[in-house]
Amino acid sequence: MKKTLLLLVALITATIAFAYDAEINGIYYDFDYDNMTAKVTFKYDGMYYVGYKETEEIIIPEKVTYNSTEYSVTSIGELAFYECKS
Repeated sequence: MKKTLLLLVALITATIAFAYDAEINGIYYDFDYDNMTAKVTFKYDGMYYVGYKETEEIIIPEKVTYNSTEYSVTSIGELAFYECKS
C-alpha cells in the first residue's frame, strides 16, 4: 500500500512539474499537437506554484504561434489561475 501511494504521489508530482509546454508573452500553454490547439495553463517549479500576478491584466489571444506553428487557443486549464483572487 505504501509503495503504491508513493508511486502515485511521484507520478502526480512529475505531471505537475511539467504543467506547460511553452510560455508566450507571459502566458503558459499546453499544446495538443494533433489538433493544433492550445490550452492556457500554469507553471509549477517543482516546489511552488508560479502562476500569474494578481495585478497583471491577462489578455488571452485567439491564436498563438510556437515554433513557427499556429495553434488555436481553445480552453483554460483547471488550475490556470489558481490563487488569483480577481
